[in-house]
Amino acid sequence: MEASRKALEGTPGVLAVPRFKLRWSGHGLQCAATLVMDDGLTLADADQVTREARHRLKHVLPKADDMVLTPLPATR
Repeated sequence: MEASRKALEGTPGVLAVPRFKLRWSGHGLQCAATLVMDDGLTLADADQVTREARHRLKHVLPKADDMVLTPLPATR
């Protein structure tokens, strides 16, 4: 689980990961995380950061088949 969180935290554009959950569902993993990002990012930029985070997480957790990554502005 620590490697998974580090993969998300190491994604360029992600400032913090305050919420991270993993859960087995059959033979697959369900993942949910909140990704804190700079509030100056455009929606398109935040989407790109989220896609990169998803790619990095899938590399660390190949059995992850359901990922919900929620971007959150830093000043919320």
